[in-house]
Amino acid sequence: DSKASSAWAEGLINDVHLEGAGDNQQLVVQAEHEVSYKTFSLKNPSRFVVDISGGVLNVASPSIAHAKLGTIRLGQFTLGPAVTRIVIPLASGYQILPPGEIRGRVLRFAIKPSSGAGVSGSGSSGSPRTPAKPAVAYSFRTQQLTRSSADERKGVCVVHLEFSGPVQYEWSRLIAPDYRFFVDLPNVILPDSKKELKVRHRHLSGVRISQNSGRPNPKARVVLDMSRPLEVKVSPGSNGKSLDIEIGSNTVEANTSIISGNGITGSGSAQPASGSGDEPVSVYRPKPGSGVRTICIDPGHGGNDSGAYNRSLDVAEEDVTLDVGLRLRDLLRSSGWNVVMTRETDRDVSYAGSTDSEELWARAKVANDCGADVFVSIHCNSAANSAAEGTSIHAYKQGDIVLGEEMIAPLIRATGRRNRGVHQDRFYVLAHTQMPAVLVETAFVSHSEEGRLLGDPVFRQRIAEGLAEGLNNYAYKYLKDRGTAKPSTLSTPAPKRSYITVRPAAVPTSKSDRDSDAVLPQSVLK
Repeated sequence: DSKASSAWAEGLINDVHLEGAGDNQQLVVQAEHEVSYKTFSLKNPSRFVVDISGGVLNVASPSIAHAKLGTIRLGQFTLGPAVTRIVIPLASGYQILPPGEIRGRVLRFAIKPSSGAGVSGSGSSGSPRTPAKPAVAYSFRTQQLTRSSADERKGVCVVHLEFSGPVQYEWSRLIAPDYRFFVDLPNVILPDSKKELKVRHRHLSGVRISQNSGRPNPKARVVLDMSRPLEVKVSPGSNGKSLDIEIGSNTVEANTSIISGNGITGSGSAQPASGSGDEPVSVYRPKPGSGVRTICIDPGHGGNDSGAYNRSLDVAEEDVTLDVGLRLRDLLRSSGWNVVMTRETDRDVSYAGSTDSEELWARAKVANDCGADVFVSIHCNSAANSAAEGTSIHAYKQGDIVLGEEMIAPLIRATGRRNRGVHQDRFYVLAHTQMPAVLVETAFVSHSEEGRLLGDPVFRQRIAEGLAEGLNNYAYKYLKDRGTAKPSTLSTPAPKRSYITVRPAAVPTSKSDRDSDAVLPQSVLK
């Protein structure tokens, strides 16, 4: 029957309650039939969100009081299919541990004190910052936007975008009083710098598509101008080369709606972690002999990996490294450098949900593809010992050591922090880059004073200025003639020296590219 309509028959979630007492409590969800869940976290304020698919909420109260966390809110996010949303406020020193199975009639979410005295590093067990990741890497090359359109169907506007190949996408929603919705498309080139789509929607005044940034790091942006917080669904098309942005007529609740997300339109070409067969993203390469120096700046962490986090100060490593990286970029560009960033926003460099090794490989690949003269990876240190403090630079190849020696003194002068020296470490991005490279540990986010400083824009500017001074000194001494460096000398491990602390040459697998932000014993630090 062509007039037949679709319907969903779903069970009920009849009970959501707390069990246990003190620091050993569980949030228990009981449903009539088997349901599944997914989780994510929101900031400002910090919240842990559970979306349960397949059950309609049927409870007496929309809230549950928790003595330490506050009010846990329950709500019916969507119907047909049904998604029930649970929003749990995150208090300092607590974490939510989801059940091991993602499906079941009874789901138990443990509410436990977190370890580390208020400081959370990357890779914490059960943390909402560490979702499960697929084991296959995919390469995303620069693509063209080939077609764009906007159609209205029964009060719903659908913006349809087609590309020359698979792409990544990142979306974000602004909140009152500005209700705009953005969809960013990294490595996408538009046929025209700007385009506006004609739409007929009561609360959607326009759809704008523009080239937000050009080469060497192109990014296209789609902006939805909305007069109220409308429900928006971003989903890939069936062919792996298209994206649909569906703008509904219903509004969403700002306090419980997701404000950002990301995904891919298709898998593209499956590649091994080594990246063999992949074509590099097109980047600007200065002509030999032009005198232009190229640097690749790598703000550590980002996307699904926030790095070290000081809960008491609300300072996250991913935010500090990005801000310092952008400040350093501007300083170096004003000095005549060609600057390539591994990331300029809060995102994974490879793709959302990548494995640790894939993410580290992607960062090194950006530097190798652009033919950079130097590579600088920016990080914050963290330790279980809250008294640990200071600044260090880590190197591996012979060329790395020379670069680190030039950078450490200006950086210490600029920040005034303790000089922990230059250390030899076989970190992944140092061992797999084809140019002199260093990893900079700016300061300890776990230290009360340095954590506060890392949250201060003035101190971040001082870090950037110290790094810029060291890089300019290095360039003046060693980059006058770009053609003299031999690749073989850049890939040779540095000899052991008295001022270098040597660690075992094991390649780490953490996205942090370090030993889980471990601190060297005080006895070996000079």
